[in-house]
Amino acid sequence: MTKWYQLLNSIKFANPTRAVVARVGLDQVVLTPGMSTHAFAMVNVHHSSVAVPFFFGSMSILEGKPYEAVERIKALSYETSQSTNFSTRRGVFLPTQIINFAFVPPHLRFVFVSVISLFWNTYLSAVNAQQEKLQDTAAYIADKEQEDC
Repeated sequence: MTKWYQLLNSIKFANPTRAVVARVGLDQVVLTPGMSTHAFAMVNVHHSSVAVPFFFGSMSILEGKPYEAVERIKALSYETSQSTNFSTRRGVFLPTQIINFAFVPPHLRFVFVSVISLFWNTYLSAVNAQQEKLQDTAAYIADKEQEDC
């Protein structure tokens, strides 16, 4: 990521507004699709349509429950995953990158995005925990209904 920001900083523009627009545009068009298919664990898991299912699946495996990975991913409704991806790209990281390229000094840009990503990943962890509670509750109710029959 630091090399990416160095590359973006090396491109010179006539005015600062054009520089911000071009750098954010390049980041969203060039880096974003690449993040969808490469090294989620090595770089922030933020810019992709597969990042959220990847996150929930990998959390299942890391929690020692690999058998739940597919169930957790399936449990994500289409609307939830689409709104999460939309909010990630447009509601979280697009403004983050605008602020990043407009106001943050070049040597702190990676740190700034990493802090935002930390908060985003914390949010995803909370959603993951809530999803697990809902699954446990549904399993408990199903067991009780079977006992009553």
